[in-house]
Amino acid sequence: MKEDTAQTAPLPGGVVALLVLVVLAGGAAFLAGVSGSAELSLRAWQIYLVNYVFWTGVTAAGVVLVGIWQVTNSNWGKAFQGVAVAGAGFFPAALLLFLLLIAAGEKLFPWMRETKPHREVWLQPAFVFSRNAVALLVFFVLAGAVVYYRLRPVAAVNGVSPERRAAEQARAGRVIARLAPVLFIVYALVFSLVGFDLVMALDPHWVSTLFGGYIFFGALYAGLAWLAVVAVLFFRRGAAAGLLAPHFLHPVGKLMFGFCMFHGMLFFSQYLPIWYGNLPEEIEFVVVRTHEEPWAWFSLAFLFASLVLPFIILISRPVKKNPRGLLVAALIVLTGMWLDKFVLVVPSLWHAHEVPLGWLEAAITAGFAALVLLCYWGFARFFPLVHYQPEEITSHH
Repeated sequence: MKEDTAQTAPLPGGVVALLVLVVLAGGAAFLAGVSGSAELSLRAWQIYLVNYVFWTGVTAAGVVLVGIWQVTNSNWGKAFQGVAVAGAGFFPAALLLFLLLIAAGEKLFPWMRETKPHREVWLQPAFVFSRNAVALLVFFVLAGAVVYYRLRPVAAVNGVSPERRAAEQARAGRVIARLAPVLFIVYALVFSLVGFDLVMALDPHWVSTLFGGYIFFGALYAGLAWLAVVAVLFFRRGAAAGLLAPHFLHPVGKLMFGFCMFHGMLFFSQYLPIWYGNLPEEIEFVVVRTHEEPWAWFSLAFLFASLVLPFIILISRPVKKNPRGLLVAALIVLTGMWLDKFVLVVPSLWHAHEVPLGWLEAAITAGFAALVLLCYWGFARFFPLVHYQPEEITSHH
């Protein structure tokens, strides 16, 4: 099976320069925020955490999807494997950005000031940061191994016979099939830990055993939407445009539709027992976000953007087969899942009446998004985003 090895960067030079400027502006805004007043510093750190959890989960999900496609023998997934593994380009930055979180200290993590008696051991600062750093590193190394074996046959082209390439492809598939189940388990454990330690622990009184699953599956849902966005934006021209054919896009749309319903089920499986149980240590977390201004409107926007609107849009078969329709649905999902992280993190820390959304939050969020795109661009300079030509993928089932 022949593979496309064109080492073309998918972004024009002017766009790359603009992205660099946006990253620099976001970094400058963050530094201005953390060095400012206590209120401004809190705003900078909390939006930093929102974006860190969101974008790290989104990029990690791409490699997990490659493992899923390999284990399930999903031939249609070959069309998007190059874009999916490109998320690994963000992993080194994600590890460095996590280390920067340690500098936030008590400004961001209230459990560093006061911890409930039964959480004292678990929430020791050194223990929290070291276990999360190690957990993320383990996941990145394991995901990196999957990326290596996925790209190895792509790199083995010049001077290699077709038979040798086919044998290399088969070997890589067997290795990934062995690594993938371990990757799934590690992914679930690591991002559950991130959810428990970096998000749930911000509220000293709230506990949910389902929260870890809600976080890692939400990251997978957002990661699939991001995959659709990047594929539609980067595959619009040249031979790769054939990968946006209806029979390649339709499975992505169907999978996103299924994830939409399952994520909604996870949300209500967590919300309803807390609401009807009416336990004081649990219900306050829900009441603040669903019945108090201004958070109630943000929670409603999150539900519409992550569940209601994607369900209505993606229930249409033609929309799932249309690049523009799928792009719109995916952007709505990403907006909803970003709002999800915003609503989970910020009300636990911010107790003023007005919503902390302004130039600072916009600049830092744009900086994170631009950094992720630059990492994809940097990855694509060395490895192709298109691994297969459309005509080489014989089946889309």
